[in-house]
This record gives sequence, C-alpha cells and structure tokens, in this order.
Amino acid sequence: MKFLLSFLRQRWYVIILAALSSTIAGLAGAGLMATTTQALSSPSTDLQKRFVGLILATVLLRVLSQLLLTNLSQRVVFDLRMLFCRLTLNIPLRRIEDLGTFRILSGLTDDIGTLSDALMSIPNAITMAAVLFVSLSYLCWLTWKIFLLVLLYALLVFLLQTALGYRMRRIFTRARGTSDTLMDHFMTLTTGAKELKTTRHLREYFYSSLLRNAARDARNLSVRIGTLGVFRSVGSTLLFFSGLGMLVFRGRAFTGLSSTALAAVLMLVIYLLAPFEGLIGLLPMIDRTRVATENLQRLMGELTSITDVESPKEVPPLVEEWKTLELRGVKTSYKSEFSTADFTLGPIDLTIERGQLIFLVGGNGSGKSTLAKLLTGLYTPEEGEILLDGKVIDDAAREWYRQHFAVIFADFHVFPDLRWLEETVLLERARYYLQKMQIDHKVSIVDGRFSATALSSGQRKRLALVTAYLSDRPVYLFDEWASDQDPRFKKIFYTELLPELKRRGRTVIAITHDDQFFSIADEIIKLQDGKLSEESTANFMWRLTSS
Repeated sequence: MKFLLSFLRQRWYVIILAALSSTIAGLAGAGLMATTTQALSSPSTDLQKRFVGLILATVLLRVLSQLLLTNLSQRVVFDLRMLFCRLTLNIPLRRIEDLGTFRILSGLTDDIGTLSDALMSIPNAITMAAVLFVSLSYLCWLTWKIFLLVLLYALLVFLLQTALGYRMRRIFTRARGTSDTLMDHFMTLTTGAKELKTTRHLREYFYSSLLRNAARDARNLSVRIGTLGVFRSVGSTLLFFSGLGMLVFRGRAFTGLSSTALAAVLMLVIYLLAPFEGLIGLLPMIDRTRVATENLQRLMGELTSITDVESPKEVPPLVEEWKTLELRGVKTSYKSEFSTADFTLGPIDLTIERGQLIFLVGGNGSGKSTLAKLLTGLYTPEEGEILLDGKVIDDAAREWYRQHFAVIFADFHVFPDLRWLEETVLLERARYYLQKMQIDHKVSIVDGRFSATALSSGQRKRLALVTAYLSDRPVYLFDEWASDQDPRFKKIFYTELLPELKRRGRTVIAITHDDQFFSIADEIIKLQDGKLSEESTANFMWRLTSS
C-alpha cells in the first residue's frame, strides 16, 4: 500500500476534503436513524424539518465526496500510466523483451484499473464507517449490554473474515499470474493469426492445451474467489441474524428494556446491517488492491532496475558528415531460440565508412539481428565499445547516437500519425515518397496521418520505408526488408532505392539473403555462429560470378 500512498500523498488536501465530506454524510445518515426513532414515538414538525435537512445534507455531501474522489482516482490512474509508459520508453530494449509485453500491458490495464476501482469506493467506505461509529455510540448510550453483544459479534466476524481473507489473498496472487498468461495468449490470437490458420495442429494445440487451460485456470480461480466471498458474506449474515434472534426472543430478559424501547434498539441494530455488510463487501476489493499494488511495485522495481540515462531535453545536433563508425571488441550474450545454451555474439571488430552500402549476411541464428541492434544502440554491449568518429558511445551519448539511424526491423511497426514531423516536410515530401513506393493509390495523407495501414505485409513495409525516408537520418538499416516484396519491386529496392540513398551520402546497412543483388554492395559482412566470417567481399563476388 505504500506504493499507492506515495501517489495519493501529492493530493492530500483532496483526500482530506473527501474524507470530511464522507464523514459528515455518514454522521447525517446516522442522525436520520436517530430522528426516525424519535419520530416513531413522538412525531413533530421540528423532527420533520430535521429529517428533510439531514436527507439533503447526506445526499449533497456524498455527491461532493464522490466527485472529488472520481477526479482524484482518474488523476492517479493518469499519473501511474504515464509513469509506467515513461519507464517503458526509458528501459533498454532487451529488458522489455525479457519482461514480456503482456506483463506491462496487464499492469497498465488490470492492476491500475483495480486501483481506480478501489479509490472510487473510498467515499462509501468512509460514509459507512461514520454511520457505524455514530450508530454504535448511540447504541451504547441506549444500552451498554447490547452494545457489548454487537462488539462480540463484530469480533467473531473479524476472525471469520481474517481466516477467509488470508486464503483469498493467496488465490488473488495466483489469479494475477494467470491473468498475465491469459493476456499473452490473447495477444497471440492476433499476432499469430496467420500461423494459427495455416497450421491446423498448432491451432488445435494452442486452443486446446494453452488457451483453454489458461482460461480454465482463470475461471476456476475466479469461482474459488467468488465462493469464498459468498462464505464471507453468508457467514457474517448468519452471525448477525443469530444475534438478532437472541435479542428478539431473549432481549427483554437480557436487557430489562420495555417492549417499546427494545423495538427501537432492534430497529437501530437492523439499520447497522447495511453499512456493516457494505464494509465486509469491500474486503475482497482490498485484497485485490493489495495484490495489484504489490504487482505494480514489483513491476516498477524491474522497470527501474536497469534504465537508460534519462533522455536529455535537447539532443545535440546529429553528425551528418561523420566519417567512421567502429565496433571494437563488441560482445554480448543472449538466450538462443535454436539452442538451450546461451548464444554469444562477438567479439566483433568492424569499421563502417560513411556513404557505404553494406550487406549483412549469414544463416538463421548467426546473430545478424542482434548485431543490428548493437549497431543502432538498441542493445548495450556487454564488452567492447562503439565509436562514432572516435567518440565512445557511453550511456550518456546513447540516446544521441540512436538518432543517427532510420531502422526497419523484420518485426517493424508502422506509426500512422506523422504529426511529429515538421509540417513542411510532411506536405512537400510525403506524397512524393508514397508515389515512389507505388502505394499512393491506396494510402494518402489525411490530417497528418496515413489514411490506411491495413495493407499487405509488403505494402506495410513500403509505408515504413516512407516514414524512414521522411525522418532523413544519416544511416539506414533494413532487416530483410525485401523479403515480402514482389520480384519487380524487390529489383527496384536494390537497384534504385538503395543506390539513391548512397548517392545522397547516406550509409545503408541491409540484412539480406538476396545474393543475386550482392554485386551492388560496397562491402559484404558475413556472420557465422556469432563471429565475423573471414570470407571477404571479393570472395563473395568471385563465387557469384563463377557459379
């Protein structure tokens, strides 16, 4: 709960005002009960006016407290979401890959949503607590014997709720983990739709064994939570009516009150049931909130454990006329998708000259994409260093260094909104590049956005290339960009688009398997088992021309 309190502390005055409003509303509600009791025995005009005034006070104050807490809860939700989004933007790419997208999404949706619901329930909780306090005080004034009996009942309920609540918290924790798994499978339904539809056995296994099992676990845990919640509520109600029955049948002998006085006391006790059950009903939400805050605190700890240096407000100008980009002894390790052992890339010693057109080749799992992420500053080398014109790229310079690259990876994403670009650039060049990519008949620029992104994979890559052209960076890196293009446009990409970038003084690094176009490259870099191959560009050319 300390995690949540750290956000609420910033707006303590709103909480105090809402708490005061809810407390006074609760006192007014308890006053209604006392007024009603008096009016039953001796009705009068003054009591009628007081009754109306207390009703208005109760309603208006509850509305005020609810509005205050609604505004506060949404501000806290906003602050939390912005904090986690900022941390996610600052965290190294590899850390995001290790955490898993589904965990971050679950935190932003499920956990923060739970906190919002909990904050919205505060006014009712305070109001009901105030009603209980005043009503119990009034009951003690009427008859201390029944007051002690009610306290005994409250103690029994507390013990029951504590015993069941401990089990519920454990189930909530398990359910939260199951929710992460289910979120991951839901994401797979869309991201892996093509593979699932074209591979029947995979689809049936995914649905029957993975998705169904996770959904069943979530259902079973929810049923267990609901069952324990029912026992919580029913147990409290059973204890209440047992005590009420004892008062009805043994009350006069136990307290010595007259029938009229006992009836008034019984009415007050029955009135206590609603706020008491209301507070009991909030206990599962408190348990869920505790689990949500613990999960958010744990997630924030993981997000902040290793973060990039905070992005400077102003990034120094890019070095357009840079001369050399060097990798000296660069090395990193990661879990390989082709083996249970860790895969080591490097040490890599490489020098790239400005204006070169370089092809990066190698078999699957050779480390090409990892080397691309190191080159672009998305991964931090475990050993070695990267230098741009002799300047070592450390943590402080990494954000500046990354801005030199326009990158389209194999798992690219197209951002349809282009308003982050300068308006003049957008208007003068966007339509030209759409036409150059031969997709202007399907996509246009409307209100600073691409009019459509639901295109074929090859067309979406062309759209991503339009954005890369518009960003106009000194270095372009393409990861198997032409793999989804038809033969005609693939030829255009290699023989027209890449040479044009080179003529503009841009450096181009292309990961490719299209050996029929190797002849246009200035240099071919081959990776094999995480190491640079000794096979030179000349050997590649000789092998191609002699085959």
